[in-house]
Amino acid sequence: MKLPLSFPRKFRGVSLAATAAIFLLCPFNSRGQAPAFGGTAPRSDDWITVNKDYRSQRYVDLDQITPANVANLKEVCEIQLNEPNLFSTGLLKVGRTLYVTIAQATYALDAATCDLRWRQPITYVHTPGTGNNRGAAYLDGSLFRGTPDGYVIALNANTGKPLSTWPAGGVLAADTSIGETFVSAPIAWQGKVFIGIGISDEGVAGRLMAFDAKSGQELWNFQTTLDGPNGEPANAGGGLWTSYSLDPKTGELFAGVANPYLDFNRTMDIPGTIAFTDSVISLNAATGRLNWYYQAVPNDQHDWDLAVPPTLYRTSKGASGKNMLAITGKGGRVFGIDRTSRIPVFDTPATTLKNDQVTVGNTWLYVCPGLQGGAMFNSPAYDPGNGALYVGMNDHCAWYIQNDDIPNLKGFVVKDWPAAAKLKAPRGWITAINGTTGAVLWQYQAESQVQAGMVTTKSGLLFAGDTHGNLLVFKATTGKLLTSINTGGALNSGLISYSVGGEQYVAATIGGPTENPSTVAGALRVVVFGLHGSDHPKMVKLDRLPLPAGVSAGALAYASCAQCHGPPAQAAAIGGSAPPIGRQSQLADPALLKQFLATVPPPMPRLYPGVLTDNDVEALAGYLSTNVFKCGPNEPQRCAPPAQPMSGGTQAWQAIYSVLTSPRCINCHPVASPNLKPYPWNPVTNAAYPQDYPRQGDDRHPHYYNVLRGDMFAFETAEGTGLVYPGKGTPYEQCTSCHGTHNDPVTGIPGTTNPAGPDPAAPFWALAPASMAWESAPGVPLRGRQLCANLLNKKLNGNREPKDLLNHVATEPLVKWSYDPGIGQNGKPRTTPPISQAALVQAFEQWIAEGTPCPTN
Repeated sequence: MKLPLSFPRKFRGVSLAATAAIFLLCPFNSRGQAPAFGGTAPRSDDWITVNKDYRSQRYVDLDQITPANVANLKEVCEIQLNEPNLFSTGLLKVGRTLYVTIAQATYALDAATCDLRWRQPITYVHTPGTGNNRGAAYLDGSLFRGTPDGYVIALNANTGKPLSTWPAGGVLAADTSIGETFVSAPIAWQGKVFIGIGISDEGVAGRLMAFDAKSGQELWNFQTTLDGPNGEPANAGGGLWTSYSLDPKTGELFAGVANPYLDFNRTMDIPGTIAFTDSVISLNAATGRLNWYYQAVPNDQHDWDLAVPPTLYRTSKGASGKNMLAITGKGGRVFGIDRTSRIPVFDTPATTLKNDQVTVGNTWLYVCPGLQGGAMFNSPAYDPGNGALYVGMNDHCAWYIQNDDIPNLKGFVVKDWPAAAKLKAPRGWITAINGTTGAVLWQYQAESQVQAGMVTTKSGLLFAGDTHGNLLVFKATTGKLLTSINTGGALNSGLISYSVGGEQYVAATIGGPTENPSTVAGALRVVVFGLHGSDHPKMVKLDRLPLPAGVSAGALAYASCAQCHGPPAQAAAIGGSAPPIGRQSQLADPALLKQFLATVPPPMPRLYPGVLTDNDVEALAGYLSTNVFKCGPNEPQRCAPPAQPMSGGTQAWQAIYSVLTSPRCINCHPVASPNLKPYPWNPVTNAAYPQDYPRQGDDRHPHYYNVLRGDMFAFETAEGTGLVYPGKGTPYEQCTSCHGTHNDPVTGIPGTTNPAGPDPAAPFWALAPASMAWESAPGVPLRGRQLCANLLNKKLNGNREPKDLLNHVATEPLVKWSYDPGIGQNGKPRTTPPISQAALVQAFEQWIAEGTPCPTN
């Protein structure tokens, strides 16, 4: 299908977001016709938007579940979708029906029994721009949603069939060929459907649109970026990520707008073009004209989307009350704005803040929150009974740099992987805030990110959830945790409460990875809880949708990877919000991939078993080998297991060689990869760091988290022979950022100290000097003759004589560590070198007595 010539202006950009060109999902069943436009009045406890109503307060006037009986809450039923998908969608409930979406299908199910009423797949006409969807909207018997391939569609809420009054297949309103797509959940009101395009990180020019609910005709659109003073188009950005709010009394439509593009560099902006980015905007719902806006982050260098729907409320019922709007975003602050004066009343931090007001420059800066911190996906909840706002946050920091010389992006960000590896982050916060003053009433620190929508009830409860799968219930006024239910999968977005047949229920979307992952993922499920639940709830299991025509099972499985790592070429080289995976070519082996996915280091989601099946993982390994690693003798990765060490020579030398080439030793004596592209920026050289990295494990796989040799430091040898220059890592990921003073039995991260160093109590961990590489190529040990020659070469060995080498193997802390290496990340003990340290010292003494002969073959 050709695009219409009347498409608004758009811009092409280089993607950083992992959602770029997830082209893996393609046509399912064809779109059909449906009965004519109908109508049914929603009930007061219905959820006609993903945030319940137009004001996005997420409050329900229900009191059957109370602080006294909430501990009796158990699972009533669940429906298992059995799809390898993202699941950051909200739920709708109308009458007795729940509605839920994924990227390629819409579902309706019984709100009390979880029975499937209908499932409507989507046929993709164009290449999808994302594998994500936030949900649908309900109006007068119809559902409305966006599709990843750029359409807005309308379905009959009773049958799931497309409305016959709309164009066949829906309305094409976004151009995925230049990065546009639909992620956000629309809202619908007075015969209009409101939805906007993303994704800012693709360099699109955002716009919010209104469509006629009966015909699909576009009624108006509002551009979220502006032309420059001389008519120059903006660099773009200003996408719409989540959903919207509306005041039915005034006819105002409100939206939170995402970041400008380029994500981390404001020196490239054309003046005046990004006034609406990271803003809340108020539009006339009838005409699309701007009423007013408030820009919370005027010069966003951090990708701090304000893309959370605003919450509308009144501070009191009397004449002194104020019409307020509360909005938050990834910057971690909650803004309260007087809608009459349009002046901010409060600005309340609700997660860890550090350097958040410091300008990012051309050196690495640690900032909290990072690009995946703060609030994502859902509005704050508001309790009109006590006047409090309840806000969920992610507590995750990142390192930022801005430099016009960085190709394409002109800046970069790296998450705080050391904190994640040490299980210190990401965590989450739930904060109760006085809706009038912004004062913090109470806070609760969750064990993982809080990004699911919260719900307040008439009985004084607050329902919340975290990405470790804990459904949390608090006394809303005090923050006392009343109960916690382990749901077995991440709570990423949808969480609602409602009543059916006089019974109050709580329903949640559970499972799947998201852009802000947690180790817990789990298979995709919609789970319903109630006071009459049991330990043996009803299970409804759906068959998986058929594979899209022309798309392999491996490509479909890779969609979960692409959300964070990016499409194949990006995943191989620079990654997305997660590191590149191009050098992890061992994962082309299905057995190693299964082992890895089943024991992933945090905060990567555990996709297997759960989201992915055995067959999925095997197909994924094949897809990685051909599309990401590009295995082959002339490609960046050989994808072959590390070569076996080989050496001749004397018996003493062969014993020494067996230790030096064991994983415990040679893993920290690597040679740089000549084929892989350099990774983030070195401010000293004003160029990217080369791919020179340590290895891990007995299989000698490249170090996770994209650890690099990075910067070197001067180190006096213990033998007093002069200075050597080990690698200490990059500024954002130094060796001792993770490696402590001892082996950590929980995380498996090794550590040690140097009793002879300047600070004997400090962690001692580094990568051996580049001159001491014991590989001929990445993963290929030097053969005995060459390693022996290098070991004796004083220009390469730290100016050491053989007697100094003997002292080194006898006393060096890292050599000693290799004989007490602790457990690995998989929880199993690491192997030690093939002979004891005493035998190694004896072999060295024998070799020196022989005159240090090297092998001749």
